Amino acid sequence: MDVRDTAKYLETITPDSPEAKSIIGEVYEKRFAEILCKQGSMGAHIWVYTGPRGDYLLVPRSFCSCKDFMIRTASTKKTLACKHLIGLELAVKLGKKREVSLSADECVRVVFEILEKNVSPTLRKALYTLQE
Repeated sequence: MDVRDTAKYLETITPDSPEAKSIIGEVYEKRFAEILCKQGSMGAHIWVYTGPRGDYLLVPRSFCSCKDFMIRTASTKKTLACKHLIGLELAVKLGKKREVSLSADECVRVVFEILEKNVSPTLRKALYTLQE
């Protein structure tokens, strides 16, 4: 199993898939956020799952910073993807994601907060102030 296998697997996921049952509610709650990081004319994207027990960094179809991904997908290769990667795939397909623009410095802060504290107050404040 490698990243290509994970990508192929995730392409087949639908809201009715058995694998989607554990995350579909969180998809409709819009717990997945695309952060647009801007610096001058340059830009990048960061994907984050904002959960009740913490935030996770995501790379679509290939990586999640959650423990389940680290253990069951990356290390032991027991699964092709964690529920957060499945949820991100569905959130994008269904248009159930939030978007927020942050400066490059804020984006770096978000990443470090998630890696160090497992939650990003910077991101949550930005998402909270969004008008939907």
